[in-house]
Amino acid sequence: MVGDFKNLLSKLIWLSWSDCPSELNATNLCLKKLAMLKLSGSNITENWAGWEPCLVSENLKVIQITSCESLKRTLDFSKCLNLKRLVVAGCTTSLVVAGSLSKLEHLKYLEIMSRGDQLRENCDLFVVPFVLSSPKSLSTLKIDTMPVLELHQSIEEMKGLNYLSTISCRIPRTLPDFIGKLNSLLVFKLENIEIAELPSSIGNLKRLEILYLDKIAIRELPRAIGMLENLKRVDSPILSKSGAGYSK
Repeated sequence: MVGDFKNLLSKLIWLSWSDCPSELNATNLCLKKLAMLKLSGSNITENWAGWEPCLVSENLKVIQITSCESLKRTLDFSKCLNLKRLVVAGCTTSLVVAGSLSKLEHLKYLEIMSRGDQLRENCDLFVVPFVLSSPKSLSTLKIDTMPVLELHQSIEEMKGLNYLSTISCRIPRTLPDFIGKLNSLLVFKLENIEIAELPSSIGNLKRLEILYLDKIAIRELPRAIGMLENLKRVDSPILSKSGAGYSK
């Protein structure tokens, strides 16, 4: 990828690039037809010269950025208005999630994951704006291994959210009551976190089918669990000794 790319790759729709150079020496590169972008295993930063030519396409449906450990913040996705799937995983533990996500009105799947093996309790991570700015169109939200310091109330506006995963997150010990307002939720995964109890509002998740509770501090399920008529499966080591009266 060196030289003048004027009028070249104008019909390219899929770019999967591993170990791309941190210094891009391609001039006049413009991928206006790009529909899928996958970048992995590179030292590129948020100032990489390749972002601008790659993120100009309104046709972009999927962006997957993995193991790019020098990336300190998410990019400006404001021109990728039809994006449906966004994955940023295995990058720095100090990732800052920028606010342009709120412009992605068609985004259905969002996965933001840090390098879990290097997660530090004092890591400098600012992810509250990520929750605030996440598009309300989401059906899947995975924030595994992220030290989310707060689950903001705006998450309840994600009316179509049916899959929520918070594996190995550092979140408050008590889930807020507004969790019960996620009326479309089908799968809820809480694993390897310090949650001490579930709110009684969990009983309002009438469509919930699968609840994962593993490696957590909860010792008893609330009786409101019994209100979940559609609940088909609970994965939890505390289920057998819970006083919640759950008998499904």
